[in-house]
Amino acid sequence: MEPISALHVDDDYEDFLLLRALLTENGNHGQYSLNWASSSEEALEYLHGSDCQVVLVDYHLGSNTGLDLLKEARYIKSAAAMIMLTAASGPDVDVKAMEHGADDFLDKSDLSFAMLDRAIRYAVARKRQEVALYEAQSQLEFRVMQRTKELYDANLALEIEI
Repeated sequence: MEPISALHVDDDYEDFLLLRALLTENGNHGQYSLNWASSSEEALEYLHGSDCQVVLVDYHLGSNTGLDLLKEARYIKSAAAMIMLTAASGPDVDVKAMEHGADDFLDKSDLSFAMLDRAIRYAVARKRQEVALYEAQSQLEFRVMQRTKELYDANLALEIEI
């Protein structure tokens, strides 16, 4: 099975090392291809040039928050699932994360491989479904436009003939 391509966005490299260790614990090597970005700007640059499937975003990113990255990722129509990771818990933070485009929200202090793996797999699957639905809707709209034009042309030709 192809590893899931993930990006961890965190201004603390030690947190990245801990997350990488968590994703590879107990012989789980090869399930994830994990990269690191230390800022929103670096993450957006990475997203433009990769086929990243999931972005694990820390809430605190230097002078910005992960919410800013979520908004930007939505703006560029990133196909990657977005999961917010933070130690700043509370309903206010997770609601804001979801409003800004997070597919899931996890508390760093409570992370386990099983919880993270499940959240990633579900978020990636949901994002794939969203992308497939969007593509199907776009194809349908294109077909409707084609048929409308064909009907218009046929109607115009009939009017000319009459």
